[in-house]
Amino acid sequence: MQWTADRALEHWQREGLLSGKQVQELSKSLSKGEEHLPSRALSIFGTVGALLIGLGVILFFASNWQDMTQSTKLGILIVGILATAFLGYWLAIESGKYPKAGMAVLFLNSLLFGSSIFLVAQIYHLPLNYWWGTFLWFTVTAYLSIILQSRAHMLLAVPLLVFTIGWLRTTYLTGYANELDFLFDDRGSLFGLFPLLGATFIGISVLQERWKHTQFASSIVFAWGLVLVLFPIVISTVDVALLYDFFAFPKDIIALGILIVAVVVGLLAVLRGSFQHDKSKQGFIALGFYIAYLYILAKIPSWMGITNTDYYRWGYMDNAGFEAEFWKQWTVSALFVVHIILTFVLHLTVIWFGTLLRRPVVVNTGMLGLVLLIMIQYFSFAFTMMDRSLFFVLGGAILLGMSFVLERKRRQLLASFS
Repeated sequence: MQWTADRALEHWQREGLLSGKQVQELSKSLSKGEEHLPSRALSIFGTVGALLIGLGVILFFASNWQDMTQSTKLGILIVGILATAFLGYWLAIESGKYPKAGMAVLFLNSLLFGSSIFLVAQIYHLPLNYWWGTFLWFTVTAYLSIILQSRAHMLLAVPLLVFTIGWLRTTYLTGYANELDFLFDDRGSLFGLFPLLGATFIGISVLQERWKHTQFASSIVFAWGLVLVLFPIVISTVDVALLYDFFAFPKDIIALGILIVAVVVGLLAVLRGSFQHDKSKQGFIALGFYIAYLYILAKIPSWMGITNTDYYRWGYMDNAGFEAEFWKQWTVSALFVVHIILTFVLHLTVIWFGTLLRRPVVVNTGMLGLVLLIMIQYFSFAFTMMDRSLFFVLGGAILLGMSFVLERKRRQLLASFS
């Protein structure tokens, strides 16, 4: 006989282990669980579907843009925004029967709204800076996220805010900003300030836990913050020049403003934030000191007279600077090795905190950063020390073995949460 939940409940009732009322309650609970089981899958499918539709609309405009009149272009944009807003509202709120599908349509509405900001500016040749467009997009998306309690909207709002800050700073420093200037511009790159922004987002996520209407987005903001902290730190281990260029703190008012906001948010989080575990506050404070250490470390070559680099230049340092005394070069290289070791320790600590807090996103992010860090160090040191064919064979074997071990450990850690 094949055992089902209902048959198991009947058997336990006959054995006297459960009363009739308990069986009814458990059966009702199981039916509700079955209804909520595919909830996350539906959200993911809906969000991906909205992204695909948004991409299709953009490709449609790109291929037919020149053949449309201004009125036609504007009419299509207005109809698309209104139609998705009405349909999403009806599915998710008015009828209430299809909340996941409705939220996906409303997410598509936000994508159309954002693209329409730039398309309307292009249609009528309006003077619109990149940061103004993303700021308007972020404002509406963040508002909808809170009103609708939508994690998907917050998932979009956080990078929009980062783009806004990046393009605003680039425009302030250079007078203009193109698509990826906020990352690759010599003077205006925001890359070295990502750890500060990440720590700020983590602090905001802690503060969000205090209010019921913002708790829904806390994990999303926290995850973005963790990525912004870890990613540039891992990349800076590629070469000694990258470390001292990435985190040489720039001398502009917007960078100073980011620093002030990060400090204020950090203090508010420590004093007024809601931490899930006693050690969480200690970990957040330690992260703040670690980020401060990185920026202090990046100034050491300048203090020693090795280089006068005051801003990020995508990995290039003053060649004349490395013609300094041997002890200065040795000191800079030794500090770089210490930085690599501390980066390993940081990621292991992140994984440990993820298990402590029972948050899979923290464990996954820490492990992903650890794998990337190991790959970087392997390619950095092993490539010049062995035959190239052996290098690739051995590297592939190491990565396969490492993926097996880490996947096994990851499953054990995530299984322990339940």
